[in-house]
Amino acid sequence: MKTKCMMATLLLLVTAVAEADLTDLVDEAVLTQIAAETSGEAAKRNLDTITLQHRMRTGSQFEAATQHIVNMLESYGLDDVRILHYAADGETMFGTQKSRPVWNVRSAELWEVADAGGETKRVRRLGDWSSVPLSLAQDSLSGEATTTLVDVGAGTTAADYAGSDVRGKLVLTSSQPGEVADLAVGEYGAAGIVSYAPNQRSAWWLEDERLVRWGHLDSFPRTKTFAFMISLGEARRLQRRMADGEEIRAGSVVSNLDPRRNYLKLMPSEVLPDDFRGDIERFKIRGSSGKLNIALDRQPRFTAIPDTAPELAQGTITISPNMEYLERGYDDWKRGTWSRRPFLDISVPSTIDPTIAPAGKHMMTVFVQYVPVVPADGGWTPEKRDAFADTVLSTIEEHAPGFRDSIVDLETRTPHELENEVGLTEGNIFHGELTLDQLLFNRPLPGYAQYRGPVKRFYMCGSSTHPGGGVMGAPGYNAAREILMDLKRTAA
Repeated sequence: MKTKCMMATLLLLVTAVAEADLTDLVDEAVLTQIAAETSGEAAKRNLDTITLQHRMRTGSQFEAATQHIVNMLESYGLDDVRILHYAADGETMFGTQKSRPVWNVRSAELWEVADAGGETKRVRRLGDWSSVPLSLAQDSLSGEATTTLVDVGAGTTAADYAGSDVRGKLVLTSSQPGEVADLAVGEYGAAGIVSYAPNQRSAWWLEDERLVRWGHLDSFPRTKTFAFMISLGEARRLQRRMADGEEIRAGSVVSNLDPRRNYLKLMPSEVLPDDFRGDIERFKIRGSSGKLNIALDRQPRFTAIPDTAPELAQGTITISPNMEYLERGYDDWKRGTWSRRPFLDISVPSTIDPTIAPAGKHMMTVFVQYVPVVPADGGWTPEKRDAFADTVLSTIEEHAPGFRDSIVDLETRTPHELENEVGLTEGNIFHGELTLDQLLFNRPLPGYAQYRGPVKRFYMCGSSTHPGGGVMGAPGYNAAREILMDLKRTAA
C-alpha cells in the first residue's frame, strides 16, 4: 500500500509541474508530437503504412514504403536521409550473393469462375495483388490461364500426381510454390500454382486459418510460372468441394510487360501464330532517352523566365533552341553516344505541389534525349552514367546560373537502369517507337489494335497500344472498355 501511495504522489507532482511550466519549456507542437508518439498512435500508423506494402525489391510498393520511412525520418529532424540504390539486374555480385532481378507487379488476380450459357462468368475473387499483395507469390512471372483446379497435396513427389491429370490446370498445394514448380509445371505441365503453405512453421502456425502467408518462387527459376497464395481456411473449403466431386474452375491474369517481353520471353511459342510472333520480333523499340531526378535546396531560376512571370516556371521547361540543335544531338545518338548538347524536358512539380519536397526545397525531373541503349564503346558503367549526368547538369547550368550549387541529391537513369530496374525494354518509356508504321490502327501490330492478342482472354494495354505513351491513361481506359464489352457490361 505504501508503494502505491508514493507512486500516486509522484504522478501528482509531475502533473502539477507540467501544467505550470512544461509549455514554457517545450513548444506546444512538440508536446503534441511527443504525445502522439508515446501513445502508440503514430507507431501504429507507420506500421500499417509499411506492412500493407509488399517488401519485394524494386517494386512500386517497396518504393512507397521506403519513401514513407524517409519522409518520417526527415519529419523527425534528421537532415541527411537518403536512399541508396544498388543493382537489381540478376548479375551483380554483392559478396557471395547475386543480386535478384527486377520484380515489379502491375496487376494480378485469381478468380473462381463458372460457365454461364457458354460464357465464362467471374464468381468469386480469391486473390488480388492491389488489395492483398501477399496473395501473389514472390517472383511470379506473367501468365494467364482459365482452367480447372486440382489438389495435389504436398505436390513434391511423383506419387502426389498419380492418377491426376494436371496438364494445363492449376494445382492446389500445401507446399511453397518454389518447392513444386519444377515438378508440377516443368514436368507435368500445370498452368500455374495455388498454395496455402505457411511461410514459417512455429508452435502456432496453424491456429489462424484466415491468414494468407508469404509465398515465393525461385528468383532464378528453371521453370517459369506464377503462383497465388490463399489462406488455409480457403484451401480447406475448396478441398471439401472437390472431395464432393465438384469441379472448380479458376481464371488468373498477371500482366506487367511490354509486347516483346510478354510474347517472346514468357509466352510459350507454340501458342502464338508464326506470323504474329514474327511481327513481334520485328516490332521496333529502340530506346533513346534517359532521366534525372534532382533534389534541390531552392527553386532554380532560368534566365529565360522573367521575374515578372514566375508562373512560367510551373510549366514544362524545354531546352531545345532550334532544329539544328536537335539534329546535332540526334547525330550523336546515331554515332552511339549521348547528345553532347541534349534536348531537355524539365519539370519542377514542387512549385505546384509543395508536399513532395520539404518546406522551402524543390524536386526537379529531367527527361533527356538522346541517350543510346548501349554506348558505341561498350556497355554502361557508373563512370559513363556520371559523365552523362554531368552533361545534363552543365546544360541546365548554362540556362539557370547557380543551379549546380542548389543540388542536394541526384538520381540518374540511363536506358540500362530503366530496363533493369523498371523493366522497360531498351529503356523505352513508350513500350515501342512512336513511328508512323507503329501508330493508330497499327499499334502495336496491324490486326491487333483493339487491345487483344491471339491468346483468348489476354488483353494488351499500356504504351504499346493506341494512342501510345504519355501521362493520360488513355490506353488503359480503352482496353478496359473492350474488356467490359467482352464481359457484356457497359462502361460508365
